[in-house]
Amino acid sequence: MSKEERKESEERWLSPPQVAQMLPEKPSAETVRNWAAAGKLPGARRTPGNRWLIPESAVRVILEGGV
Repeated sequence: MSKEERKESEERWLSPPQVAQMLPEKPSAETVRNWAAAGKLPGARRTPGNRWLIPESAVRVILEGGV
């Protein structure tokens, strides 16, 4: 397993509603989905069931003013 694969497997993955609750401005889950679709959340991806999964590290990007 490569270092990148290990990091990805250890990453905590969050749903858009979970991400929305973590942010001080409390955006809607739909807003978080739109950010993911626009590529504003590094590492966000869709599952085979078409749901968004967002790495916790992307939340840090938001909190640091990245979106």
